[in-house]
Amino acid sequence: MRTKAPKNKPTAWLGIDPGKTGAAALLLEDYSLKILDWPKSDNYFEVYRTMRMWKFIYQIRMGVLEKVASMTGQGVRSVWTFSGNYHAWKMLLIALDIRHRLLTPAQWQKGLLTKTDGPEPKARVQNVATRIFAPEYFYGPRGGYKDGRGDAALMAYKARLIDMGESK
Repeated sequence: MRTKAPKNKPTAWLGIDPGKTGAAALLLEDYSLKILDWPKSDNYFEVYRTMRMWKFIYQIRMGVLEKVASMTGQGVRSVWTFSGNYHAWKMLLIALDIRHRLLTPAQWQKGLLTKTDGPEPKARVQNVATRIFAPEYFYGPRGGYKDGRGDAALMAYKARLIDMGESK
């Protein structure tokens, strides 16, 4: 028996860091987050199932997917994997009919990060993400900071700002 979608779904925004250790973050109206780490086994079905469940439960108003490109010095395998994750996320957004924007790191970070937030981009993201959201969202079971989660959370925050007309 199929269950019916909730009538008044809570509003949410989505951010996706498509890297090998990337993640998706669903930002709810109360600033709590749902986090989906990219599985180590590239289990696309697990990612699809979770995203489909989020779409069923929440009204995802907008998503931001980090627009990626290869960099000088990256190996072919690295570029291939990175590109595969990016396109998997992109197709998932299209398949689930989630309105989204493809933004470069400079675009989604504009207005969120400043040079005074840290000595380099990863530290800035960590500092801002843990300032806006509860820090426990960004640490793995062994206590290490997971930068894909911080990036995804800030992209979800950027999606909310764009959706509310507070950012371009």
